[in-house]
Amino acid sequence: MLKKLIGVLLVFVMVLSLCACAGNGDIAHVTVKKVESQIFSEKDINSAIDEVKKLFAEEFGGCSLTEIYYAGDSMKDSFERYKKRYDVDDAIILQSSLYVDSSGGEKALTPDTTYSEYNWILLRDSGSPWRVKKYGY
Repeated sequence: MLKKLIGVLLVFVMVLSLCACAGNGDIAHVTVKKVESQIFSEKDINSAIDEVKKLFAEEFGGCSLTEIYYAGDSMKDSFERYKKRYDVDDAIILQSSLYVDSSGGEKALTPDTTYSEYNWILLRDSGSPWRVKKYGY
């Protein structure tokens, strides 16, 4: 009886691990486009990009992140509005392109569709890492 129970549990764990892998967003071939900034250092921008890539990998199953980049210093007024709205020290906006495969992916995205200029708003306080606050159009 114990062997049978262990066998059933083992099969259950294997099925769960396969399901978890199938739901991950693909970040393996993403191109990071470099955009110069007078506001943020390259390290600041890269750490924000890393946070988006981490979230994308965890939550955007059926999707591939194809390009990501800093939206540019021209967005400074938007940064200031987000800083004030959320009472934080820094806000940054990234833009990306992503592809949703035929499965339809996650987050109510249309299957077999490429999205461009998909926004990511990240916030942080001094000394804290970036955190993704909002994304979409």
